[in-house]
Amino acid sequence: MEVYKSKYWSIYYDEVHKMLNPDWDEKSSELTDLLYKQEMEQYTQIVEKYRPGKALINCMKMFYVIPIDVQEWTNKNLFPRILAAGVNKVAIILPADIITQLSLEQVMEESMGVKFTTKYFSDSQIAKDWLIS
Repeated sequence: MEVYKSKYWSIYYDEVHKMLNPDWDEKSSELTDLLYKQEMEQYTQIVEKYRPGKALINCMKMFYVIPIDVQEWTNKNLFPRILAAGVNKVAIILPADIITQLSLEQVMEESMGVKFTTKYFSDSQIAKDWLIS
């Protein structure tokens, strides 16, 4: 079921598997750092509400490159809350853009990001199978 939608992404909740499924849109290329932070704050509030154990993050159409300072902000301000809400396993479907891909990997390699069990995929079904196994 869709629990949030903006022009940048949609977030779905899979109640059966206790999993959030953010799905980035091509309009993510229009994100500013401030808008990204606002969207990620919204995501964190949804995590706190639904308390899923898993996240399947579809970044195939993500075109926002996360700057270093925003990566650090995410690790400091959001990841502790997401971990506290019970998310421990994350599958990320990587975008084709290598720079965006690297910024996603970097944010997950920060001090709090490494506390998630994270794996990267190019296929959403394989990613989902890994999450629910």
